[in-house]
Order: sequence, then structure tokens, then C-alpha cells
Amino acid sequence: MSLSRLFIRQVIRELCEEKREGIHVSDLVNLSICARKFWFDKHDPQIDFDSLLRMWQGKKLHDIRLGDMHEFEVRYDDVIGRIDDYNSELGILIDKKFVSYLPRDDKDVEHYYSHYITQLKLYYYMMIMTGYYVKEACLLFVNVNEKQPFREYIFTPSFDESEKLFKSLKEKDIKILNDKIPEIPSSFSPYDYPCSYCQYRPKCYYLDATEVNDNAKDV
Repeated sequence: MSLSRLFIRQVIRELCEEKREGIHVSDLVNLSICARKFWFDKHDPQIDFDSLLRMWQGKKLHDIRLGDMHEFEVRYDDVIGRIDDYNSELGILIDKKFVSYLPRDDKDVEHYYSHYITQLKLYYYMMIMTGYYVKEACLLFVNVNEKQPFREYIFTPSFDESEKLFKSLKEKDIKILNDKIPEIPSSFSPYDYPCSYCQYRPKCYYLDATEVNDNAKDV
């Protein structure tokens, strides 16, 4: 066996050794990006090699401790979240992200990484509801290929907004799990985000074209 194949096997073993059960915050985040991606993840999961490497790099980044509470689980209302870091004295919730594109400013974060903001809002709500004090939330972006490899995005979540987001996504999660595959949103394009970064893009648009052709035959 070649060393490269052995490396890939070890990466897969590290990432896939634990079977995940229940509803996770990452599921709700995927749902906020695209209901169709969420459906594929649950019914016909597929991970390409590039995605595996990014996940593995991110896992190594998460090993670095930044708070007095690190890599711990929080559960609320049957949803499971795994928090990167939390500083209990300052009330700061920290999520670390290994990215290929380092955002230049806050506007870049809000445009390209809005789903990560969604993730922190969900964590924030779950922590508040389970008795933690959270004043601020921080996204720490890392790109080792940049001369200045770090970018921080700090904000104060709104409790009401976070609560509404949590409840609406959870309700939508349960409905889609028991339904047929959702339609592709009319505003989406296979050449733009989020489709351009999605491992399901070829299958997704092929299925959609097949359904259209089948319906045309029935007319």
C-alpha cells in the first residue's frame, strides 16, 4: 500500500470512528445554508477527499486550547452542540475555523461565512438556556498560507434572534427528515456559492434535470 493511501485511510479513521446520533448544531447550520444539502447529508452522505482534508486540518486546529473550557458538549431540547472554547470569566464563546479564504474584514465574514455566525448564535442560545454566562461570541479564522494568518470576528448575539433561529431550524429539520428531497432554490446557481463549494453539486443538479425530463414525458 502506498503512503498516500495509508494517510487517507488514517484520516478517514480519525474523522469517522464515532457514529453521530441525534440532531447536531452542524445539521441545523447545513439546513440554514441549503435544505437540499441537509437532505443529502442525512439520506445519501458523500464526502470527497478535499472535504476530508479540510475536516482533518480543522480537527487539528481544534486541539489548541483557548479557554478554561475546551471541546465540551452542550445539549438542549434534543439538540447536541460541541463547543470549541469558552472563557467563563469573560463570558466569551470561541469557535475556530480553518479556511482556504481568509476574510479581509467583517463584511467579508458576514457575506462568505454567515453560516458560521449562525452556528455561534445556536451555540449561544443553547449555552444560555443551560445556565452559562455568554457576553460575546468570537470566530477565529486561520489560513496558514497567509502572511497574517488570523482574522477575528467578535459580536454580541441577540437572545431573541438566536431563540427564533434555533426553534425555526429545529422545526424545519424534523419536517425535512421525513419528507422527499426539497427543490433547488430558484436563487441558487451551480456556479455560485453555496453550490460551487458543495460536494453534492453534480448529483443535485443531475437529479433535478432528471425530474424535469420525467415530468415532461408525463405531459
